[in-house]
Amino acid sequence: MTELLERFFGATDWAEIVDPARKLSTRDDPAEVLPLIAALSDPLEARRWGAVYALGFTRRDGRVIRPLIQVLLNREETPRVRAQAAECLGMQGKRKAVNALIKCCADDSAEVRFWSVFALGQYRWRRNKTPRAVVRALEARLEDNDGPDHRGRWWTVGLEALAMLRFSGPRHFGPRLFRDRVLQVFKDPLNHSDEWQWATGYWDISELYCELEVQALFDAAVRTISEAGFDPVVFGRKKRGTLECEVPRQGEPVDAGERLPEGSCQRP
Repeated sequence: MTELLERFFGATDWAEIVDPARKLSTRDDPAEVLPLIAALSDPLEARRWGAVYALGFTRRDGRVIRPLIQVLLNREETPRVRAQAAECLGMQGKRKAVNALIKCCADDSAEVRFWSVFALGQYRWRRNKTPRAVVRALEARLEDNDGPDHRGRWWTVGLEALAMLRFSGPRHFGPRLFRDRVLQVFKDPLNHSDEWQWATGYWDISELYCELEVQALFDAAVRTISEAGFDPVVFGRKKRGTLECEVPRQGEPVDAGERLPEGSCQRP
């Protein structure tokens, strides 16, 4: 067993498990796969989460897909671990996981729904034609106003579904509706604080980033937020039961460890 695996299995709490899990996720040692798959049944939730992350986030090994699907579909597993499995399956982009992700878009847990929606949005389909079953699953979540967890970093499932539908093709309403929603937020950010993090998280990885009109609206929105006494980086993010827009910033540092769903999304 490698030193990193020994650290992973010797840890007993979240803080100790997260670091080796993330480092394991960047490795490509085939000998680590089976011990990590075995850890999916560990009594400790943090270790199960860490095993999911280490197996699926960037590692490319065909043996991990089926165990991750099983974790996602296991309703006796915690939402946090299942949600991480959904995200990792999206990062893997294997077709065999699509049906499980579609099913879990309608899960009882908002956290599982959110990351299943996100995962479906990571697939890149042949000829850029999203399968109808995927489009229907995303459309069904557009009115879902639940958020994924209690930690306050994310927006609603419905907004996430809309962002994923921006790839649904020129004949679908998704790209147009996505554009209209982002512009609405940028034109009046103070009255759309709960959508600001979503809009800024996705506009610059979409075709909107190339539009001078949208860039100008974004710059104006940033000025509006700053002039109102808020930090645009954390504006609208829930914090200790409130929205960041409810209390002007008072010199507190921005948490650079948090970032939007392009990269490591699940946070302990």
